[in-house]
Amino acid sequence: MSAGLKRGAKRAAGAGSSPPDARAPDPRGGAADDTPQWLVVYGSLMRGLPARATAFAQGEAAGGSTPPDLLDRLGAGAGLRRVGPCRVAGRLFDLGAYPALRPAAEDADVVRGELHAIVDSAVLERLDRFEGYDPGDRAGSDYLRERIELLEPAGVVAWIYFDNHPTAPAARVASGDWRRHLAERDDSAHACAVDEPATGRDATGGATGGGSEGSRRRGKEAARWDS
Repeated sequence: MSAGLKRGAKRAAGAGSSPPDARAPDPRGGAADDTPQWLVVYGSLMRGLPARATAFAQGEAAGGSTPPDLLDRLGAGAGLRRVGPCRVAGRLFDLGAYPALRPAAEDADVVRGELHAIVDSAVLERLDRFEGYDPGDRAGSDYLRERIELLEPAGVVAWIYFDNHPTAPAARVASGDWRRHLAERDDSAHACAVDEPATGRDATGGATGGGSEGSRRRGKEAARWDS
């Protein structure tokens, strides 16, 4: 397995007390072998994000007709069924075109995401490649797929991808909500464009140049999208 398609290719729903989609199975059910039957996504893989955000996450140019969600473009959409919003313990960081999730440092560290039922286990291999996760080379992986117990819905154990690299504290998404952060970042970028046309930032809202970690990762994987 390759060490990753992602970083040049990819890289909330507001979670609260609302119940999962009534058409989906009870997320508290589990497999007999205790393997999670659920997946949490919290960034560019969430459903219904602005087309511009997911286009840049996949290393594409924005514009033209509205593309399908990134999950569908990856061929992973049919293997998952969206259950609803969820919350997990963790810290979210902005890498430009996509976020990074790191373990929580304190109780207040909460990330909002989407819970999906896994209807075809083969989807995990496809997402592992996209996220740059190689079970045989954890140290060299971009992200690590780990089990996590959700804060909401309580008692659910799901798969989630944690970032496997140090992330600058300055890039922290304090709200833990990528969807909200994208909206706020776009508003800020628009204001900067009006006041200061030359902002030194790229189209995703990240700093221009090759020094940022997000830029290095995107450049590293850009050529391997079709491999």
